[in-house]
Amino acid sequence: MLKNFIETERAKLSEMTFAQKRQYIWEYYKLHIIGLLIFVFLIGSLVNTWIINPPRREYLYIAWFGQHANLEDLSERLSVLVDDPAREHVLVISYSHTGNPQVDMGLQMRFSAMLHAGSIDLIISPREEIEEFANLGFILEANDAAFRQYFAEIAYITRDAEASQIYVISLADAPLFAYLGVDASELYVATVANSEKFYEISQALSLFFHPEVN
Repeated sequence: MLKNFIETERAKLSEMTFAQKRQYIWEYYKLHIIGLLIFVFLIGSLVNTWIINPPRREYLYIAWFGQHANLEDLSERLSVLVDDPAREHVLVISYSHTGNPQVDMGLQMRFSAMLHAGSIDLIISPREEIEEFANLGFILEANDAAFRQYFAEIAYITRDAEASQIYVISLADAPLFAYLGVDASELYVATVANSEKFYEISQALSLFFHPEVN
């Protein structure tokens, strides 16, 4: 049946002028042509996104609740940890209050969604907010085996906030923040409970306190 259809169409076209062929093909096959173009475009877009130019994934995602600072400088400095900057990057995103109720509500909703999705690895904030996150179960506990495996050799980690049994690290004496001109005197960093990037986190923490290594 398909063979007969092709032969019939070929016979029709062979008797037409070029203009008639163009008009006939467009009139009877325009939906097919449009569908094919859309299909080719979608396939091209997927190939570009998945293979040729895939979006950079987060090597590490840090939620910032400190005072206003140039977080782009911090992200750029931490990006030395990444092997391939074209494929990966470190993100430091501010969720600090802006004073605009609508913006703050949007930030809170985004933070909550990403936190539950396991997309956030570290939280940098004043101690009071770290305590709040810990009480809600969002901060990795001190007795976590995986945590101990990766962080036991890092001497500057101390157990703080004993009531909630979590590890937090004071950034008050972190050279990297002093170098970048960021006031970290009241800031602490803690690991999010559902993050699995322990190696990447350990690398970032080392860079906080030993920026000369990289």
